[in-house]
This record gives sequence, C-alpha cells and structure tokens, in this order.
Amino acid sequence: MALVFTKLHEAIGEYPNLVIISDRNVSIENVWNKVFPRAQHGICFYHMKGNIKRTCKLKKRDQILMHFEQAAKSYSIAEFDCHFRKIKRKEHVAQYLEQAGLHKWSRAHMDGHRYNVMTTNIAMSINSVLRFARMLLVVHLIREIINLLVKWFTERRELAMNCTTTLCPNFGEKKLRNRLEDAARMNVVKLNNVQFNVLGGDIDSLVDLTSNSCSCRKFQLE
Repeated sequence: MALVFTKLHEAIGEYPNLVIISDRNVSIENVWNKVFPRAQHGICFYHMKGNIKRTCKLKKRDQILMHFEQAAKSYSIAEFDCHFRKIKRKEHVAQYLEQAGLHKWSRAHMDGHRYNVMTTNIAMSINSVLRFARMLLVVHLIREIINLLVKWFTERRELAMNCTTTLCPNFGEKKLRNRLEDAARMNVVKLNNVQFNVLGGDIDSLVDLTSNSCSCRKFQLE
C-alpha cells in the first residue's frame, strides 16, 4: 500500500485540495498521512451506512438510515443539522457518526472538494473488471490495466469525435435540461448586475456570478 501511494505522489506531486476517499481503514490512512500529509480524508458513505446497519439494531432503522443519507449528501450546514437532529434521537448512532468525524462523511462539513464522490464505487468497479486479471503475475496485471485504459480512452475519444452537442448528451445536456425545468418554476430578483436572489418553495438563495457561487453551496461543492 505504501508503494502505491509513493508512486502516486511521484506522478502528481503535492496536489492542492486533494481528497482521498476510503473506508475506515486505519492502516490506509496512516500511509497516506505520511505520503500526502496535506490531503484530506473522506469516508465512503456506503461503508458508513453498512456499519450502521450491522452495529445498530434499531427500531425504525430505515428512517435513521434515510436521515443519515440525507445528512451526508446535504450541501449546507442548516440542511445537515435538520437531518442530524433526527439522528440524535438515537444517541449511540449519533455518537458513532461524530466519533468518525462529521467532516469525513458529510459533504457540508468537508473543507476540501469532494464533488459528488461519496463512495468508493469507482475503485470497487475497477476491482470487479480486473477480478480475473488479479490472479496473474504483477507484470501481466499491469499490462492488462494498460490495455483496459487504452480501450476506454479510445472508445471515449470516438464518442467525443461524433458528439454534435456542446456538452456530453447522455450526462451534461440531460442534467442541464432537468435543472432548466426546475429553474423555470423559481422567481429571480435582481439585486445588481452580478447578484440575484432566487426564490422557490423552500429555496431562498443568493447567486453571485462573479464568484460563481450560490449560498446553497451546490455549485461550489459539485
């Protein structure tokens, strides 16, 4: 494990705002604290949820898990607090989450840029793809990984060459279209040339075009 992080450090150096997502594995955290002392640690949301299921025999457990999921994915502290107050009704669950570190699993509390990476699904997916190749010798495993990456990049390059839209049609354009439909139902109050107050339902946010920010924090954190 130390060799992997050392080689990664040689490749990217001291990367600003680096966030490493893993499960609560102390040995992994000890290694990257030495190699990447400035990096922040985020805990996989899925692993935290699984630990709650295994260790907490609760009545109405589904409700607690729902509020945990909403709290973890909240963009603002106020939204997080709303869900965490309901989790605190089960004191031992709240204590477990607080001991893990709110900043490690809550998007609203993390100082770094976690974006939408809430789980280690990417790493688990790679492990699944390489499940047979992992039985090979290291040299052959590395060759298999190289071939796989070349294949992926070639496929995506061909898709990009044939793309006729400004954004990726299966993700960017679709996501933008959905948000446009939501935005059409909101009221916008112009405060000045760069600041706008956006109102709609329970939304009351300040948008600043110069800093590309919104008080809801969604734009900054994604």
